[in-house]
Amino acid sequence: MRRRLFTPLDGILVMGLILLSLLIPIFKGDVQPDRLIIFEGRQVREVAFESGATIEAHGPLGVTRFEVDEEGMVSVSTAPCPNRLCVSMGPISDSGEMIICVPNRVALEVVGKKGGGVDAVSR
Repeated sequence: MRRRLFTPLDGILVMGLILLSLLIPIFKGDVQPDRLIIFEGRQVREVAFESGATIEAHGPLGVTRFEVDEEGMVSVSTAPCPNRLCVSMGPISDSGEMIICVPNRVALEVVGKKGGGVDAVSR
């Protein structure tokens, strides 16, 4: 007697998982950033997310400056680290995204009212 590879219960389970994966983006909604968390070595502080603001974070190498432009995009304007990878990283704006300057031990995270969104999509 041959054993079946898939049972009707397996089909129901697969259909349920497909339906759940289609519904998650609908219920997630847009998360509007409302504050920034700045990590300066062992110190952590929060600042309000305001367009046009300049935020300074102090690390062992000096001051790293973050700028929030009028569209709400946060980027590093100046950094004392040698290779300035954090400056070339580009702007961020979604809740859960971070900019990190490892040599200066400084980081900035955008935080919204809910948890962060999807951080990567595979195609």
